Amino acid sequence: QSLSSSDFIEANPQFVDATNNTLSSRDYSLSIGSPAIDHVDSDQSYESDFDISGVSRPQGNGFDMGAYERLNTWDGSESSAWTTANNWSAGVVPTSGRSPLIVSASNAPEITSTVSLKDLTINSGGSLTIETNGSLNINGTLTNSGSLTINGTVNID
Repeated sequence: QSLSSSDFIEANPQFVDATNNTLSSRDYSLSIGSPAIDHVDSDQSYESDFDISGVSRPQGNGFDMGAYERLNTWDGSESSAWTTANNWSAGVVPTSGRSPLIVSASNAPEITSTVSLKDLTINSGGSLTIETNGSLNINGTLTNSGSLTINGTVNID
């Protein structure tokens, strides 16, 4: 495979904490707004399907550059509708093969249709409701440290 100048960017990657005085406490994951997020097209054959932490790639519209893939995190900034892209940090509704993160938000997510994911993590303080007409299919791991209300269906393979 050949590289061209368009394959490179020159910018601060905006790591979470790359300069911590305690080496073991440094965090090279990407901050929101990093120019490295979604920078690599998902059809690039040199990218791994998982980041260094095992998070499936991509989480947003494309692969993130580097070792870490930024999780698509629920922010609930617009409503409680799972299918509204503006409720997600990556601006993308998670689909099959994705591993979103649910955190505490003023509008907790509600699933009212069929949603299929690779993994799902609900942090402490986070909440998710599967409504009567909703279905959640997980083809990996469900990690729940928050609140999960199931009025519909949940399938975990």
